[in-house]
Amino acid sequence: MIDGVSTAEAAKRCGVHYTTAFRRRHRFLEALAKDTPQTLPGILGGDEMVILKSFKGKRSAMPRKARKRGGKLAT
Repeated sequence: MIDGVSTAEAAKRCGVHYTTAFRRRHRFLEALAKDTPQTLPGILGGDEMVILKSFKGKRSAMPRKARKRGGKLAT
């Protein structure tokens, strides 16, 4: 799964049948989905992150003037 190969290729690498590899992969993914904490212990911190909206490839109907090579956030 880490290598991103198909189930058939993973089965070949592990020396098992395709259906066995498929079943094991889905069991593994199901186990990962179940392993989520219900509550978060301790103190949590948060911060804000500002991401400039990209209009790359858009030639018309832009809500702002075009920027040249990146830009700065207008505060």
